[in-house]
Amino acid sequence: MSGDFTEDDFLGGRLTLKQSADGFRAGMDSVLLGAAAPVKTGDHVLDAGSGAGVAGMCLLARVPGAQLLGVDLDPEAVRLCTENTARNNLSDTCMYNEGDVFDLPALVGRDKFDHVISNPPFHDPTRERVSPDASKAMAHGLWGEGRYDEAIGLWIEACLVALKTKGWITLINRTEALPAMLKALEGPAGDIQIIPLWPKAGEPARRFIVRARKGSKAAAKLLPGFVLHEADGSFTPEIDAALRECAALDV
Repeated sequence: MSGDFTEDDFLGGRLTLKQSADGFRAGMDSVLLGAAAPVKTGDHVLDAGSGAGVAGMCLLARVPGAQLLGVDLDPEAVRLCTENTARNNLSDTCMYNEGDVFDLPALVGRDKFDHVISNPPFHDPTRERVSPDASKAMAHGLWGEGRYDEAIGLWIEACLVALKTKGWITLINRTEALPAMLKALEGPAGDIQIIPLWPKAGEPARRFIVRARKGSKAAAKLLPGFVLHEADGSFTPEIDAALRECAALDV
């Protein structure tokens, strides 16, 4: 195995995925994103900004009858994802294409998917340092000064155009992105479900999952959410089941 890549197990060894050793690497956020999407057998899913492909492949391991298309701007990520679908026997239900999420309507069309999942790039260069690694900077969000909220809105807007009416969009991101995400969803989507992820009981949530339904008029809901770790640092039972046993998050 080249030192430029690693082979990493997910879902208790159900998936083995090759990832860049130095570039963007997927982890718990991606697995939980796949576990939170309310996908059913036969649904068509778009993974917008698919990165290492972990979210989509974890989702397909849980719902094997679904069909998934991943789109990412990084050609190396797309190449690795395509290789990983083959090694995990997912090539018949999962494919990845190179493309810009902001151009989704032109790339994939309008009103095409039952679900969109996405972990939008989250680094705001006006507030924090950006990785010197090009693939990490691209994956984490090199938007340009003063454009972070605008870019999050345009990202979600493009995802919603590709989503069918009454289809679900499921997002995961840091708490700082929540206002911009809600602003982009309100109006085009409803039944917005905000699901906090607390590192430990009593600590502020650093991540949120947000689900919403295109065209719905239902009111927004703040749901109970999930504590990730016990006091001793081990995963809580619900999170452990999602990470290791391929279980859905019961939201």
